[in-house]
Amino acid sequence: MAPLGLLSSIVILPLLPTFSGLIKTESWPTLIEKINRGVLLCMVVLLPIISVMSSLADPIIHVLFERYAFDSSASALVSSLYLFYSLGSPFLIVRELVVAVFYAFGDGLRPFLVSIGAIALNAILDWFFVHRLHIGVQGLALSTSLTAALSLITLIHLLRRKVGGLFLLHELISPGLFLCFCCVISSFVSSFSYENISKIFLSEFMTRLSRIQELYCIVSAAALGIIGFFAPLVLVLYFSRYKLEHNNNLK
Repeated sequence: MAPLGLLSSIVILPLLPTFSGLIKTESWPTLIEKINRGVLLCMVVLLPIISVMSSLADPIIHVLFERYAFDSSASALVSSLYLFYSLGSPFLIVRELVVAVFYAFGDGLRPFLVSIGAIALNAILDWFFVHRLHIGVQGLALSTSLTAALSLITLIHLLRRKVGGLFLLHELISPGLFLCFCCVISSFVSSFSYENISKIFLSEFMTRLSRIQELYCIVSAAALGIIGFFAPLVLVLYFSRYKLEHNNNLK
């Protein structure tokens, strides 16, 4: 969660003065546009990291933690926990963005009450998943992700009431689906790259990969996965700009 908090601070805090200025002038349509852009910016920053780390979770955890009593079964457990926690990461960072908008309104009470309710709901879901559904510790991670999603939905509903019902979420559907497509490509590229780079090292040294060699494989695969995420974005932006310039020339 620490890297997520760092990312949210880097992305969201610079937007706070913009939100405050638009709220002061009651420019609601522009405010909603800025919020939507902020959401997309958060996703563009966070999703490639999640997609790469999720696809490389097993080797990353193996390199970082697997030694002594921390065996392969413990690595598998931690990997599954990370995957469940990562489901809630997009909701958490967008929630921080929405909370920043409430702060720009000078309203800290509603986010506080929603946070208190989220803590209570998280405790209830922890008990339900662990003791009723017997999911185990993965249930704790899943309940955290579900709580983040539900608290975000609640905050968006409260924010809609503040801006007169204007919150054009449907404008985020198309770019959101495209970003999910980029995540799929990134995950595939990361997994495929790691598997093949590892095979090259194995055939070269004919021994079990040392941690340094494994780290090299992970970093190389992660870099290719990041490229796999942003390559479709760059292509779409390029062709969109080309089409716009072409239409302007025709006029």
